[in-house]
Amino acid sequence: VEECGNMLVMETNVALTTKSTEFALSHVETLEKWCKYLIEFGADPGNQLCTDDFAGHLEHNCNLSLKAINGDNMRAWFLPAEKPCKRFVICVHGYKCNGPDEFSHMAPFYHNDLGYNYLLPDLTGHGRSEGKTISFGILERLDLLCWVNYAVNRFGDDVEILLFGVSMGGATVLMASDLEFPKNVKGIIADCPYLSSTTSFLTE
Repeated sequence: VEECGNMLVMETNVALTTKSTEFALSHVETLEKWCKYLIEFGADPGNQLCTDDFAGHLEHNCNLSLKAINGDNMRAWFLPAEKPCKRFVICVHGYKCNGPDEFSHMAPFYHNDLGYNYLLPDLTGHGRSEGKTISFGILERLDLLCWVNYAVNRFGDDVEILLFGVSMGGATVLMASDLEFPKNVKGIIADCPYLSSTTSFLTE
């Protein structure tokens, strides 16, 4: 899916840059094949190699994008449960990491064993998300609220959400607990969060 989309975008850029569709027309049968594939499988990809190679081949995974509170584009990797369910785990990565690299190794537990929908956002300024500011949880907790609201708005107000954060992600989920989360957030797991950003800097 990703490669088909990339090739179509590049083909479009060639046409815009050269102000000509000649090159595209010379490959029109291949372009039509890619378009039909995306129409059929784009919203729900079949068994394919994931963006994060550590996860190997998985079905139904996709990339998501939301606007952060400051307007930056945030990205996330989403792996729906194998059987339709209303349970979600949103995993929040640590400093200078990203969602898939931090948590793909836990997919067998949360996704395969427990049957959860698995959502791995890249915080602002990390991974594939835009932005340069890293606030060690202060602003990131608001980004997390955006992903929580996304899950509720897209999948229904009866979803049950678990927040799981590691390191800076652990601090982020704890700071986020002070927000007015919807009732759908049922639990928070904070793995090795820091007491304060000042303490973390002094001990490095």
